Amino acid sequence: MTEKRASPVVSVIIPLYNKERYIQRAIESVIAQTYKNYEIIVVDDGSTDASRIALEPYWDRIAYIWQENAGPGAARNRGASKSSGQYLAFLDADDYWLEGFLEHTVAFLEKYPEAGVVSTAYWRLRPSGRTCVVLATAKQPEGIVENFFKAYARIRFCCTGSVLIRKAVFVSLGGFREDLKAGEDVEFWCCLGAITTWGYITRPLAVYDETVPNSIVRGPIQTVLAQKPDLRDWERRILSLMREEEVGDYGHVRWRTVVNRLKLLIRCGEYQGARSLAVAYRAAFALPRRLALTAIAVVPDFMFGAIRRLQGWGEQCS
Repeated sequence: MTEKRASPVVSVIIPLYNKERYIQRAIESVIAQTYKNYEIIVVDDGSTDASRIALEPYWDRIAYIWQENAGPGAARNRGASKSSGQYLAFLDADDYWLEGFLEHTVAFLEKYPEAGVVSTAYWRLRPSGRTCVVLATAKQPEGIVENFFKAYARIRFCCTGSVLIRKAVFVSLGGFREDLKAGEDVEFWCCLGAITTWGYITRPLAVYDETVPNSIVRGPIQTVLAQKPDLRDWERRILSLMREEEVGDYGHVRWRTVVNRLKLLIRCGEYQGARSLAVAYRAAFALPRRLALTAIAVVPDFMFGAIRRLQGWGEQCS
């Protein structure tokens, strides 16, 4: 590992796995920040391409850690364990920031000491075009998010690269779940929503790039489905952190998560899996959602097939 700057305020952790074409863009977006009191820690999660060679121009600007491939959660946790900053930012190697990201997020956490985490609006780059993901409602101006779970159920207003976290909060939670190879970020945001106050900045200052060919959000639908964790297991830590009276608010996110998984199962032709999921979760919801899941539990295969045709669902997720 190269020598790090003394006493940085922010530790920027970049997990890297076979992103030789994109890692320089990510690092350059950090270097271009108007706020300069940071360190960059790149955790190479066992890359087999030329990612290490792509890092050569930055050896004097980064701390480099190599590890056997263990997944994004493990890579982020490894970087956090070596960090010196009081704030942690996690920037995926194929994403990048706009120049004011650190300036605005650090200022927010200094202004709102009750907030354990803050996120910004962000640009989502998709093959079909660019969209801005913003939690834009009349009741949600810039500042403290009144109810994380209700807000997150409306729209996933944060992504990994749009978040700045107090290190003390990260440590108290125990970091990302390393056994999850997909969905570990959403699980982590929900856990944060259960234990700390969430802040929000309306300006889009991060870019989430879904056009990358080997991005987890793209590819054959069967491959995408295989990476998804069992929902009961996925949500167990979230529920363990909540008081009983808070579970109802989490139910908004749970419903959206179940519906998205049902859509993926039907799209993949896993009709029995969809029926089983509906049965497993129908008791978790009140009417009319319980009735909707009860109906799905008895839908015959030919009707699922008709739904696929009507939706025009193909064999790729993108």
